[in-house]
Amino acid sequence: MNPEMESICGIKRAAFRETDFIDLFFKEGGQLFDENQTPFCTDLFRKHLLSASQNGESKAVDLIFHRPDKKTRTVSMTSHRIQGLAGEPTSIITLFQRVPEKTDVIRAMQLMQQEIEKKACDLKAMNTKLETIYNASSESIWVCDGNGIVISINKASEALWGIEASEVVGKHIDDLLKAGLIDQSVTRQVLETGQQVSLIQSAFKSGQQFLLTGTPVFDDAGRISMVIINERDMTQLTILEEELRQVQKEKSRIKDELSQLTLKELKEHEIIAHSKEMQAVLLACRKLAHLNISSILILGESGTGKGLLAKYIHSCNPSLTGPLVKVNCAAIPESLLEAELFGYEPGAFTGAKGKGKIGLFEAAKNGTLFLDEIGELSLSLQAKLLTCLEEREILHIGGLLPIKIHCNIIAATNEDLGLKVAQKRFRQDLYFRLNAFPLIIPPLRNRPEDIMELTLFFLKRYNRMYKLSRNISVMELNRIQSYAFPGNVRELKNCIKRAVVMADKNALEYVVITPGAAVQPTDPRLEKGKAWDAGGFNQQVAAFEKQLLTRALDTCTSTRALAAHLDMTQSQVVRKLKKYGLTRKLKEKKEGCSEF
Repeated sequence: MNPEMESICGIKRAAFRETDFIDLFFKEGGQLFDENQTPFCTDLFRKHLLSASQNGESKAVDLIFHRPDKKTRTVSMTSHRIQGLAGEPTSIITLFQRVPEKTDVIRAMQLMQQEIEKKACDLKAMNTKLETIYNASSESIWVCDGNGIVISINKASEALWGIEASEVVGKHIDDLLKAGLIDQSVTRQVLETGQQVSLIQSAFKSGQQFLLTGTPVFDDAGRISMVIINERDMTQLTILEEELRQVQKEKSRIKDELSQLTLKELKEHEIIAHSKEMQAVLLACRKLAHLNISSILILGESGTGKGLLAKYIHSCNPSLTGPLVKVNCAAIPESLLEAELFGYEPGAFTGAKGKGKIGLFEAAKNGTLFLDEIGELSLSLQAKLLTCLEEREILHIGGLLPIKIHCNIIAATNEDLGLKVAQKRFRQDLYFRLNAFPLIIPPLRNRPEDIMELTLFFLKRYNRMYKLSRNISVMELNRIQSYAFPGNVRELKNCIKRAVVMADKNALEYVVITPGAAVQPTDPRLEKGKAWDAGGFNQQVAAFEKQLLTRALDTCTSTRALAAHLDMTQSQVVRKLKKYGLTRKLKEKKEGCSEF
């Protein structure tokens, strides 16, 4: 008897050694019953225990052990006969295998049934949700099996195609092709390639176009079990694209018209701005003018048109009703400038008018006061100007009561005010007060697009002024564009005027005379300080080429400008600069021009 049998009968196995099992079990208070709860007598138990079929195994019988401790165990009993060499029975082995109680089985089946029903309800609810999502989707969806047979389509597909699901569900995709419902099958391509496929499909019934994307779904064996097809109606998208194209076309037309109106308006102010740099400056001017900004600082080299820009800002400001008053701070002696700016009371100083005089700040009431060459103000006047800007009031020379001012201030200079501040020649506080809204006019050499437009503008003006019909060739325009114009617009304007007036024929030539134009290679030995006789022919030619390039670099800031100036190709200029080590000098020249 093994320990498991001890648990079944409820008696220690040592007590059964060399003892009749049935006698001891019943003696200890145990009982046996069959599966119908009928008492199992001793003889019947022995019969089953000791009997064995000819095959050496008895028929299984179910028993219920009522142990002496009143606990029960249900078992299935089977006996096996062990034979000797002569075939005689030597012993019997009986196996008792526990069997669950019927109540336990029923309870387990009930619990299992409840779990199955719960899972079924959950699956049903999940299926309902998925079906709701499937049919509520605005995107058309088809589902085909791995053989190409349509399993289902959602409501969006029915509406999009104008069909009922029953018309296509259960049919092979090839049959839909033959029936003329579609012109090509994305499902067929997915099944053939085993990959996601996208294509544009036409529906013959409705005449619509769809963008289809077929996606394969694989089973555990790697075979395609389903194909999911997503559809998007391209008809509405095509209409939207056409509408967008028309809107963009109209936007472009309006933009061109506005650009033409803007250019016309600028020309009325004698401002030419075809370059992006100048257009950005003018955009900033209009923004500041519309916001009625009071203090603006215009920076730029001499001759770039700072005065014109101040006039443009004043004219763009709808809030101003007064005049634009200009004063050049460098043109008026310091002793008189204060009286001109702030005014004075009667008898304020020797030579003062008997009735006194208002200052330019008052003369510019409800308008703009333009202070050109602001960098030339003395430190004492700078202090008074700062007070005026901060307090928005002035004091007449000899006056006692402050006077409120009602004008905008625009200052301009061609000097580096930051450098002057470092040199203690300009007040730092005034610099910061003026530099709140700086406008930097790029030099003319940095905007070649404007050079050509300005040239044509001034040519037209002076032809009309002097009743002439001068013209400029394309080659001459290229020469003008290649010139650096250190005097900027002022220099260009004077060059055109001089050429129009002094020309002997209508076709203008040499409108701009550059310093390098005076260099003639006729007799290089006349160049003072140069040993042209030294070295051979090649050395002399190389020295002369280098000198020509060096002189041209004084006025030209790009390889294109050098090529036009020296009548060479741009690639030739690049090679020569590299040959004579002048590439770095050209780079430094460019950087120096762009710093302002």
